Amino acid sequence: HYAVSCHLVQLGLPGWLLMQGICDLETLRQIEPYITARGDVFRMQVLGHFDSAGPVVRIEAVVDATLNPPRAVFYRDLTNLGKGYILPTLQQ
Repeated sequence: HYAVSCHLVQLGLPGWLLMQGICDLETLRQIEPYITARGDVFRMQVLGHFDSAGPVVRIEAVVDATLNPPRAVFYRDLTNLGKGYILPTLQQ
């Protein structure tokens, strides 16, 4: 079953959840409309800064790459929440 479930993961199919015993068939049928096993939609947080002591801008965005060209479908300014990350850690 391991090789089959690995193949299902590579194909982006949620059947691996059933094959690995993570959920039963009825549960998979209930949750399947709400999960993605692969996708072309990406969520990100982006920090823009000049230097470690300078101003920082932080945004969250969701990009739909199923379209050509890809399109930002969600954008939120998170600057008022602070950096959220230690800048030297990000520069490694």
